[in-house]
Amino acid sequence: MKKQITTLFTALLLTVCMTVPAFAAGAGKTYRAEASPVKAEIQTLNKEIKATAAENTAIQKTLTEARKARKAEKTASGKKASASSAEKETRATWKKITGLMKELKQYKLSKEDKNTIKSLNASVKAAVKAKDFDTALSALKQIRALQETRLQNLESKNQILDQINALLK
Repeated sequence: MKKQITTLFTALLLTVCMTVPAFAAGAGKTYRAEASPVKAEIQTLNKEIKATAAENTAIQKTLTEARKARKAEKTASGKKASASSAEKETRATWKKITGLMKELKQYKLSKEDKNTIKSLNASVKAAVKAKDFDTALSALKQIRALQETRLQNLESKNQILDQINALLK
């Protein structure tokens, strides 16, 4: 009787030990299946972010050149007592540009956001190594949400820069 109970207990213990890696493998497959679309979406967002940021940089260079040209023009001409209508129009345009530039500051990506994304990427790698797939998947979804927010901010910034570019022309 003791031998049968011992055999039964050993068989049960062996079965439990063998199923744990099977669950882990199943969880890993599930994680990969759920994480691959999220990772693909993050990569797409990153490409869009890079393209939008490059476009913003080009517009900002144009703005910088225009500001330098205006400053050089002001110093070359000096201050006059009477202002013509063209000069008044130019001043009004530059006041609008200055107002739009102040709006741009609210869309700047903070260092905390960059560090958050980096720390989340590190936590994803650590969680996958530890086979904690639920934590890794939730961190990936947080990264995706942060990148979507970043892209929206860049697109808003791009719209403002387009307005500035239109005013410069």
